[in-house]
Amino acid sequence: MINASGVSDPWSCFEIDGVAIDGVLGLDVLRRAGWVRADFSRPSGLSILHFGAKHIEDAVEIPLRDVRGLIFVEGLLGTLPMLFLLDSGARLSVLPRSLAEQERWSVSEDVVDSLRGVDGTPLPVRSVRVPQLRLGDYTAPESGFTTGPIPVLDNLGLREDAAILGQPFWRALGMVEIDFQSGVLRIPRP
Repeated sequence: MINASGVSDPWSCFEIDGVAIDGVLGLDVLRRAGWVRADFSRPSGLSILHFGAKHIEDAVEIPLRDVRGLIFVEGLLGTLPMLFLLDSGARLSVLPRSLAEQERWSVSEDVVDSLRGVDGTPLPVRSVRVPQLRLGDYTAPESGFTTGPIPVLDNLGLREDAAILGQPFWRALGMVEIDFQSGVLRIPRP
């Protein structure tokens, strides 16, 4: 992908008015918009952010939770209650390896990728098959989780009962809306 400066940037994932976002668009800015809709369905890989457009009409609404300024939703992985950090910029959806091992979910033997923390340290991850992801009345199809260390959740004191929903989750949905005014995540009803 090419960022706004014309440089190839594998981390860019959104554009506004046809220009890739060159940097981080923080929650402080998004909250001021009241609500934002993201279209993840474009084949180019870049997603479009919409502000002030028409709301998704036939949608499942999932209450948002604010944990130290980050946005989470509650849900289930299999039968386990979990908090999910909503991170549209994360290349992968990640859950703690200790949780996968405790639940005896199938974890790949091979490192399939690595994430980079804010400090740039590579963190190896493996793919894992989870039985089912459920958020409110929405049940996700195959969710594409990986497992590995998650420093951001560790730093929040969330060790075994939290995971990150990254781009594989968002792309499978196509279109989502975060309504800060109403405190809900809207997912189109399947």
